[in-house]
Amino acid sequence: MFNKVACIYSHDGFDLDVLLNQKDLLKQFKFSSIISDRIIKCDLLIVLRADLKTFPLEELTSETVSQVLFIDYSGQDIHKVFFQSLHPNKYLITSKQDLVGENIFFGFPYVSLERWIDNSQKSISEEQLNFVHIGNYKSNSKNDSLIEHFNNVILQTGAIVFGFGWEKIIPVKNYMGAIKVEDVSKIYSKSKFALGIKHPFQRGNAISGRY
Repeated sequence: MFNKVACIYSHDGFDLDVLLNQKDLLKQFKFSSIISDRIIKCDLLIVLRADLKTFPLEELTSETVSQVLFIDYSGQDIHKVFFQSLHPNKYLITSKQDLVGENIFFGFPYVSLERWIDNSQKSISEEQLNFVHIGNYKSNSKNDSLIEHFNNVILQTGAIVFGFGWEKIIPVKNYMGAIKVEDVSKIYSKSKFALGIKHPFQRGNAISGRY
């Protein structure tokens, strides 16, 4: 029976893999978990995504929330919200080593191996893939040179692509469409090379490759 409540917070939705991993971790520590886009009364608040302009700092009090864990992995304003918060029991996990200090730890979001590893598979699938990319197409409206180069690499390698928005970019035979989050690790396990790129605002600020 769970007697502690954890709230997993995001102001604009969740990365499903990160959310499921957090729920698995909380279960190990006997927390019941709630997902929310607002601050609610709980024993532990986990902030996964936040915007400094809209985050309700005035509601983040010790009367409402006993402890707060900020996880700075998405390249958003998580660390800025952490520093602005006056909560007495706050902690930050960040991918920025230069921020490490009191109650600030360098690290990565928890990954639930039991969820993603398929122990029933004794060997990798016979259908081997050479290059793969799992991710939605990133619009290059600002003429980012790395995105342009990445798209060329996708074409030149003949990568098999899973995600939204690639229909007009790559050959039909290489486009697999959307993929279930439960199948991501299976695709990676039978691939020689996995290609990926971050949004410009994430580079140097965000953790990637969560699987």
